[in-house]
Amino acid sequence: MSTVFYAEKCAKYAANHMKAKSLHKCATYVRNAIENENGGNLQLKGHPIYASSYYHHMEKWGFRKVFEGTQREFSTFKPQNGDISVIAGKVPNKKNSAIGHIQIYYNGKWISDFPCSTAWCYNDKSRPFAIWRHKNRQ
Repeated sequence: MSTVFYAEKCAKYAANHMKAKSLHKCATYVRNAIENENGGNLQLKGHPIYASSYYHHMEKWGFRKVFEGTQREFSTFKPQNGDISVIAGKVPNKKNSAIGHIQIYYNGKWISDFPCSTAWCYNDKSRPFAIWRHKNRQ
């Protein structure tokens, strides 16, 4: 298993394979971009199904958390191509999706199975999220 993560290639791969609208397959699309030999070329052993569950796996794959908070606190953070955002699923006492969302930053957009011009894809701005950056990025 490679320990080098090709962040730029991963992000570009995601951008080249996204669709115009959500297919509700963000985790699959992001994982494919990370693992593909023409993308990040980093195998994610034991990957979860749901996007929000990636939060608990990122460190074991060599990623470090570079931001954690809510959308309101995000305004001063400067993402880099290849950064990965994992957005929480259920928030206590709220009716939310348990699935959450995962996406990759590339040239001013957040990308999963579809593009998003902001880091946030939910109406609920209080939902916590974290941004991860690989420690061995190329």
